[in-house]
Amino acid sequence: MISHIKAVLAGLILALLLTVGVSAQTEATQEIDLWNSVATRAEAAVADPNSTDTVLETLRSRITTFRSQFDSARGTNSDRISALRDQLDALGPAPEGKDAKPEAPEVAKTRAEINQQLDTLLAPVQMAERDYLRADGLIREIDKIIRDRQTAKLLSTTPSPLNPAHWAPALKALTKAFGAMWVDRGKDSATRTFAEFRDKLPIVIFSGLFGLLLLFRGRLWAAKIVGTLRQHQARGLGIWRFIISLLRILFPLAGLLLLSIAAGQSGYLGVRGKEVAQLLPVLGLVVFGFRWVSERVFARDDEEALLLLPDVQRKRARLLVNAITIVMIISIITDAVVDFDDPSAATRAVIGFPFTLLISLALY
Repeated sequence: MISHIKAVLAGLILALLLTVGVSAQTEATQEIDLWNSVATRAEAAVADPNSTDTVLETLRSRITTFRSQFDSARGTNSDRISALRDQLDALGPAPEGKDAKPEAPEVAKTRAEINQQLDTLLAPVQMAERDYLRADGLIREIDKIIRDRQTAKLLSTTPSPLNPAHWAPALKALTKAFGAMWVDRGKDSATRTFAEFRDKLPIVIFSGLFGLLLLFRGRLWAAKIVGTLRQHQARGLGIWRFIISLLRILFPLAGLLLLSIAAGQSGYLGVRGKEVAQLLPVLGLVVFGFRWVSERVFARDDEEALLLLPDVQRKRARLLVNAITIVMIISIITDAVVDFDDPSAATRAVIGFPFTLLISLALY
């Protein structure tokens, strides 16, 4: 009975070991197939002059991971391989030529066994070395392509925005881009049913109204909330002021986020309009973030100002920061809308020149 149980346990252990071995072999095969697939795509992308930098950089990132794995695999069983080579050196060189004296059978047998073990251990190392060199070569090729493109872009001349020949095409492209925000709504917006819009109506109304309240009344609410809390603890006036300044950013920013949701759910915006709506929270963060910094650095109160400047200069600095922020926001929105049409370099230069000029004048 006991011998039968031992036999069953031995069989189970053997089956488990075989299962683990097969599973490990399957995973290794899948890794090799994945690497070959990535390497093949990378070689095709390198050979294709139309491959974008984004595609090349994504492939490079994946290849870098594989290269690290291959680099580690190159050192597998290094101690054992070194020991076997030392044993071969201890046996001396193998007899060569017809006139060479044959070595003893025991030595020849030992040499053959060591060579067999060495070949078995070197096989995965040599494969890892091959794959490492392949990965390293692809990375160097991708780096060279990206570097050459950056150099060419740096040395290329941008069309002058002061050339009157570029003004009319740029104005036409700008008008067309902003007009498409409302005209190009797509089939989904044109064919939507009233029932579908009615389902989204509560979200649109709630998000829109509450977003407007937070946007226009958020700063006042922040002051009232902190004022109520401060009545219970009079100490730490500077902390309460800091909390008020943060809430004056967070409340309007939350309002812009809700307005973005309402605009996206309304169904009246085209692809460009939705893109601009999604930018609202980001633009709000830029506006309120710059405003918060300017109010801390150029504060109205002399005790809170981080820069000890006259009140007139601090007021002027706050106005300039606000003006620069507005110009930046308009520039970001314009770029987002115009980029859908993939404008020419001349059109980009003409459209971006007024914003660059205004910001330069503000900083002068």
